[in-house]
Amino acid sequence: MAGAMWPKVEGAWAANSDVMTSYANWCAAHGYEPKKAKSLSQALAAHGLEVGVRQWIYTSPGMRTKIRGVRGLRVHDCYQTSNTAGDRLP
Repeated sequence: MAGAMWPKVEGAWAANSDVMTSYANWCAAHGYEPKKAKSLSQALAAHGLEVGVRQWIYTSPGMRTKIRGVRGLRVHDCYQTSNTAGDRLP
């Protein structure tokens, strides 16, 4: 699934909320019933992606929080709902 839907990208990271939104939109566009979060996570891990990776994200100027996501995955901007792309701390 990851290879067909999302290519594995070295160094990429996507928030779980963005992954689920992108996946649900992809399923709707292609006539599939989306899996539950746990099943999707297991499928992504089976395709070599690292799931449950916590990363610091800036939520507003001077404010940050740690959220979980998938390493090795980049979602398309048209499906991204949160502002997590490129907000990684050095």
